[in-house]
Amino acid sequence: MTNIELFIQSYNKLDSFMRKKLNCDMSVSHAKLLAQMSKTDIVFSRLESKLQAYRALRNAIVHIHHEGEDPIANPNTEVVNEYKRIISYAMAPPLAIDSIAITNVFSVDWETKIVDLNHLMLSKGLSIIPVVKEGKIEGIFSSWFLQKYLIETNVNFHRGMPIMEIYKELNLNHPISYIHNVFRIDFQKTDASVDDIVNCFLNSSKSGNYFKAVYLTESGKPFEKISGVITPHCLPTINPSILEKKLSI
Repeated sequence: MTNIELFIQSYNKLDSFMRKKLNCDMSVSHAKLLAQMSKTDIVFSRLESKLQAYRALRNAIVHIHHEGEDPIANPNTEVVNEYKRIISYAMAPPLAIDSIAITNVFSVDWETKIVDLNHLMLSKGLSIIPVVKEGKIEGIFSSWFLQKYLIETNVNFHRGMPIMEIYKELNLNHPISYIHNVFRIDFQKTDASVDDIVNCFLNSSKSGNYFKAVYLTESGKPFEKISGVITPHCLPTINPSILEKKLSI
């Protein structure tokens, strides 16, 4: 196949993908499809300007020439390969769980003693740690959180006390509810893309409440099994232009 044929083939593949995704017929232009996808898909939003440029190139190849004459544009191999690479990424972006997430997540249960908890957090360099029951996350523990409430309530505790007893003393029946405001934690679905996670951290920074970690669970909610965790150190970068280079798109 010629480069033009390969280019048009990729264009048509993307066009078909978007029409099916948006449930649009042929009356909707490729340009409008890209614009609509960009409103709901973080990957398409980031790649829209590039994809619109390739759309214009396709139009130059197909439309802007006289019948029987050569097209005024003829993409070289590098352009064709880049277009194919971008389309492949847009249609199936890499999942965070497969590329940047930590899947061996350290955790404790409600019966873990404070002395053991502190040892684990210090030895692993953890500032926060999930509390789980039967593998499902039910709470978050941090030394800062403990100190804050001990000071405010003047509660006494001993190092052999389990985590649950501390939460009972502090009357925190639903410690998971403190996640966003106190622990700066978020939850995302297991099938979240790298772009979804980067965007999650970026949005948190806009409110001045930059997330310390994002936990991956089946439906992106607590009280589910933890599949992985992403911290700022896991990210390729929070700079979208550098991220693009890192992911070769």
